Amino acid sequence: MTVVRITVTGSGPVSSTGWNAEGPVTTAKLSTDDGGTSAVYSPTSGDNMYFLMDVSPIPDGATINSVTFGASVSKLDPVDALTRNTIKVGGNTYESGNFSPSVANTYQYTTSTAPYTFSTNPSNGSAWTKSALAATQNGLKKENGAGQRCSYLFADVDYTGGPSGPAIKRYDGSSFVDVVAVVI
Repeated sequence: MTVVRITVTGSGPVSSTGWNAEGPVTTAKLSTDDGGTSAVYSPTSGDNMYFLMDVSPIPDGATINSVTFGASVSKLDPVDALTRNTIKVGGNTYESGNFSPSVANTYQYTTSTAPYTFSTNPSNGSAWTKSALAATQNGLKKENGAGQRCSYLFADVDYTGGPSGPAIKRYDGSSFVDVVAVVI
């Protein structure tokens, strides 16, 4: 098993409603995990944004075992700031359960308590392919009116086969797991 993290790509979002109270929604603001140095903000229920993902770190010929979609978000007030990871694939939209960071003004990964993982492509039930993942839009949807910032959108792709990139070992609590180091 090898896991690689892929991030947003392109000149901007495929679509966006809101999430721009601190300036325009751009790929540059959401493609690196910079601890909130660059981020977008929304206080509005129903705001959403969707980006395509850069799949180039996944080797050609790899078998994709699962994809976990996530974001790094921070709530600004000591109340629940609810968001959902969302993806658009094959003409359909899929949403995770609600997520709210546990502490105000601290960035947390949505995957920490509510992993949004697919072992198959949800639009057709088939195994993920690199081309299908390249066409998938990864996004975030605001679920209530509490202020929230997002600084990073990503997907962790677990794959086997194909040539692998430079790997490092990470201890997952019971064994060592290869993690591909990707420099972007």
